[in-house]
Amino acid sequence: MDDVLTNATKIHQKIDEIGVLADNIEDAADNKALKLSNYERVLALTIVKLRNGLITSIKDVDDKPIEIKSLPANLVEKVARGIVYVELLEKEASDSGYKGLLAQIDALKAQLNGLQSVNRRME
Repeated sequence: MDDVLTNATKIHQKIDEIGVLADNIEDAADNKALKLSNYERVLALTIVKLRNGLITSIKDVDDKPIEIKSLPANLVEKVARGIVYVELLEKEASDSGYKGLLAQIDALKAQLNGLQSVNRRME
């Protein structure tokens, strides 16, 4: 009887853990959407600025400016992506956080399923 109660307690704990994570899904999805839209907006603005000659230099890894003299059209988007790398990093981090949250929920659901199977065998 004690094993049945222990297992039932574990089942309820897993359900509670899933509930806590599920409560965070909407916020994580909103953050993911916000970061994606911000990245797309900043990227588009940067491409326009590059094409219009409003961005005339970029900084290298040592924070030294490098002048942009002539940029072939096929490289504008690649250079723009390099310029907005911080927004890309934020977008990727929010996407990873969202996917990680879903993976945690899936793992807890699998654990819950196992505990429920054990519970059925004990009854």
